[in-house]
Amino acid sequence: MLRHHREGGFTLLELLISLTLLGGLGVVMFGGLWYGLQTWHRATVFDERADDMTIVRHALEQALGRAYPLYLGAEKSPSAGITAASRQEKPGIAFIGTPSAIQFLAPTPQSLGGGGMTRFQLRVTPSENAVGYSLIMRAQPELTNTPDQWITSSILDHAKEILFSYYTGNIDSSVSPKWLKHWEHQAMLPKLIRMSVVFPGFKWPDVTIAPRVAIDASCTLDPGSMTCSGR
Repeated sequence: MLRHHREGGFTLLELLISLTLLGGLGVVMFGGLWYGLQTWHRATVFDERADDMTIVRHALEQALGRAYPLYLGAEKSPSAGITAASRQEKPGIAFIGTPSAIQFLAPTPQSLGGGGMTRFQLRVTPSENAVGYSLIMRAQPELTNTPDQWITSSILDHAKEILFSYYTGNIDSSVSPKWLKHWEHQAMLPKLIRMSVVFPGFKWPDVTIAPRVAIDASCTLDPGSMTCSGR
């Protein structure tokens, strides 16, 4: 009598079910892996931007935080291209601020040799690759062998928008404190200087700097005219 023996293996239906289950598991695993990679990428970008913000804040605090309100007459206050005129029409301190640029004086940092004062410029300019904007810092120490040479460095790149604004504080009792887009022809520095930075899809917390020097040490302020007496 003949006996029929079934050989070991899977039927076609069993193979199809197994392949379907493996495919579903692969989709789930790939989706989880993709989500993990995206989360890791976002965390890395956030950490890099946080590091950049720390560096930029430190650079601005070292420069703007030490801005010196040297009082200059109208004939001694160049605008250095920040405004349309070649010289200020009114007397004021050596500080000019617009939404996209700041010019000011500050003690020369040790990194530039120390001693004397340095003219600083912060400018928002188009990035070199024409994608976004960069923040450029230029420095011109007064005690240098090349007085016409500027030391230039880029401290921020590829931003969608960079804007400066200036807080009045209680500089005038007749006017409520407010933020201004321009700071020119003033007898003192703004109480606060704010920089707003927007990247594509991301906005930095505003960077706010408080200048530490309130008034020119060689200036005797006339409270009536809000100018230095005798100047």
